Amino acid sequence: MKKTLLLLLITALFLTGCANSTVSDKAVSTPLEATADQATADQAVKPAVRYIPESPSEVISGVQTFPTEKPNELALSKYNRILNTELSGSTVLDAEEIYQYPELPTGCESVSLTIALNCMGAKLDKTDVAEKYLEYSDNFAIGFCGDPFTDDGAGIFPPGLVKSAWNYINDTGAKLYPIDTSGLSMDQLYHFIDAGSPVIVWTTVYMAWPYDIEIAEEYNGEYYPWYDLEHCVCMYGYDIDNGEIYISDPQQGNITVSAYEFEEIYDEIGRYSMTLIDTKDI
Repeated sequence: MKKTLLLLLITALFLTGCANSTVSDKAVSTPLEATADQATADQAVKPAVRYIPESPSEVISGVQTFPTEKPNELALSKYNRILNTELSGSTVLDAEEIYQYPELPTGCESVSLTIALNCMGAKLDKTDVAEKYLEYSDNFAIGFCGDPFTDDGAGIFPPGLVKSAWNYINDTGAKLYPIDTSGLSMDQLYHFIDAGSPVIVWTTVYMAWPYDIEIAEEYNGEYYPWYDLEHCVCMYGYDIDNGEIYISDPQQGNITVSAYEFEEIYDEIGRYSMTLIDTKDI
């Protein structure tokens, strides 16, 4: 997602005297020019360069393993029950296809949240989250940088999208509890699918290998690295025996992907994800 933000962030590094940003040798060339989300260096909001990790593992090792928004006692109890329940091995939830184009060319995160909320019983149009509930900031960890209704937007990470979900819940009274599940393994995320909760996962456009550009934003003591081809999807099913994951991709619709490849990218990026727990029964 936002494939030219790489140029923006490299420019930001250069202007602050930190021009040693490198691109991973695992980066691959893919035919994304006509379809990937974009951000232009002269118009996108420039994230502040607060920290430059020495290596991707320095960021990945520091990802949080518990929700940013600490659940109340009852929600925490359900969260723990979900994680400690034996996996069924295969579950597919009912998730609708919502495409970000043409209204939200850089709005994959808000569309993925819309898909997840609708899967939990909401009735939102594709632009409702971006217009009414999405958090905005020049720190992409806690708010969306730029404008998702244009080609010049950047993105938002789990803490900001969790807050966006809270904005919806506080406005509507929905019986849901959004939780930042960053740091959990893919197998752990399957537990939420079994419990009827779709999982929003940060990945890459067309599952291309993520570029490491060694730049990050800080929030609550954690560092969130920006990577080129950043993208966000809603995972609504899995099948362990067949090695498949079912995702609702704001660019490609509802598709089946390799569980191994999807998990490999999820781990490489730093395991960023969030989910919504149904609290009507607690």
